[in-house]
Amino acid sequence: MYTIDIDVGGTLTDGVFSDGREITEVKVDTTPHDLTVCLVECLMQGAQELGLQGIAELMKLTKVLRWSSTVTTNVLAERRGGYMDR
Repeated sequence: MYTIDIDVGGTLTDGVFSDGREITEVKVDTTPHDLTVCLVECLMQGAQELGLQGIAELMKLTKVLRWSSTVTTNVLAERRGGYMDR
């Protein structure tokens, strides 16, 4: 069983995939217009690196998925970005 940790940053989205013995890391470009795009790309690349057939197989073998966003944290901390620029 895998645990997956994905962090969406301003430029890159980092993924860490672990089965408890080995850790696999991937990076994809962040897609600020739609954060679900980089989430799916990260999962696809992770599945490929693990030698799996795709996201569906990866999800069947996943116990925990954590998805965080430093983009959101930065907007709140810096008081700029998104709706705060209006």
